[in-house]
Amino acid sequence: MKKLVCIGMTALVILFTLAGCSTESTVSSDNAGSTSMNKVVVNFEGTVTAVNGDEITLENGKIVVISSDTVFAGDPDTNNEVREEIIVGNFMQGYTEDDPDSEQVSADKIYYNAAAR
Repeated sequence: MKKLVCIGMTALVILFTLAGCSTESTVSSDNAGSTSMNKVVVNFEGTVTAVNGDEITLENGKIVVISSDTVFAGDPDTNNEVREEIIVGNFMQGYTEDDPDSEQVSADKIYYNAAAR
């Protein structure tokens, strides 16, 4: 009887451990993950200091390249639309699949682009 109880308890511990490992808390809004949360992943942001064609320079020196593939998605939590016109002084946030620590990245999604507050 003790062996049966021990085996049952061990199975429950393993089951709870596996169930806890399978949840995620942050997912991009394009549902790249497997959960249903609508949190967006922002990995670049800053105030626009220069606009040179499709290249946007942020205050930290990062250059963000806007292309025809860039999606102006807005934040799903607030349902705000994002303006596609980027001007000096705007604060913008977005996501890139490039290395976000690089000096230049291609913008996959822009979630926020508005006058700095």
